Amino acid sequence: KDKSQESLDAVKKKHKALESAYDVVKLKMVQLQTAHMDQIQSMQTRHEQALNNATVLKKTVDSKQAALDIVTEERNALLSERNALKQTVLELESSKSNENMLQGQVDRLKQEIKDLQPLKAYCDDQDYGA
Repeated sequence: KDKSQESLDAVKKKHKALESAYDVVKLKMVQLQTAHMDQIQSMQTRHEQALNNATVLKKTVDSKQAALDIVTEERNALLSERNALKQTVLELESSKSNENMLQGQVDRLKQEIKDLQPLKAYCDDQDYGA
């Protein structure tokens, strides 16, 4: 009977040791699950922050693109205005050239009139049979 009592005590002791080991394993599993959930939560938070950052960056890029589009339109308008002014300058230069040419003709005609004055005066003095 002592032998069976010893056997029973040994089995009970082993059972308690197994229960303790099981409790340790359960505790470790709970700790691992908690750590895993914390990691998932941390990753979700980082993911949300990254999405927020990307949204802010996209808005910034969009506003900078809009500003660039406005500047490009203004630049094109200024280039168009510059080209129109260049054309006006060319027309003015051409007009000035024509004016100079006409002034030269006027000056020559004035000189011819001046050169013909003595002949006119001579003709005016003639009687021509009157």
